[in-house]
Amino acid sequence: RVSLVFFLPCPACVAIAMAMKIRGALGAVLLRLGAAWNCSYEALASLPSDLVRNALEIDKLAGEWYEQSFHDFAQVGSSCPRFHFRTVSDSIESNFSVIYGARIPFLIREHYRPPPAPTHMRGIFAKSVSIPGGIPGGSLLQLPSAIVDVAMTAGGEAESLIIYSCLAGLKVLKIATRSRDAPDTAVEQLVQRAISRGVDLEYGSMTRVRHSDCPAWAPSTIGVESVMV
Repeated sequence: RVSLVFFLPCPACVAIAMAMKIRGALGAVLLRLGAAWNCSYEALASLPSDLVRNALEIDKLAGEWYEQSFHDFAQVGSSCPRFHFRTVSDSIESNFSVIYGARIPFLIREHYRPPPAPTHMRGIFAKSVSIPGGIPGGSLLQLPSAIVDVAMTAGGEAESLIIYSCLAGLKVLKIATRSRDAPDTAVEQLVQRAISRGVDLEYGSMTRVRHSDCPAWAPSTIGVESVMV
């Protein structure tokens, strides 16, 4: 079974690996390793900006987002990443979509929920996934995650977003904007903002996204069930 994982699209293989391999004791070991790698809910508490910690209303994050730059091994071989946030109380539900090759859409559900007590802090979440096909086990592995910063318009709407997740050496950084296309200078500033807040990644490790290269039929992540695999 394990060998099959490596022939599936990377987000799928990561999710299925969770179901196959992450069981109680091993999950606890990974959490301890995460703490050793300076990746725990407490360690991430210093990452969110003052706006996120003191004033962010997560309802402002609802809606469609386009990834403009990322560091994420699970997205290797994919393109056109975007996600749709739906906020439920103090949690965020996300439909995340990419395209593999030229014609293979892929959608996976991600969940950002408050971390276990007593580590409940604004801007800090436990991230898990719902594995495509209804395979159980996606909630067994939870990645400590932080909303690092959000830029707001003069009208009080969120226009850019920085999210960081990690566990036991695994690091995921997502830079997203409401607009489909974003200038290089703006994206560079957002990456540098993440690094200045304490995200332990180098600028050169990021992958830039060009949504102008995405096919016209690229699926929206809003309510798209047909691309779930």
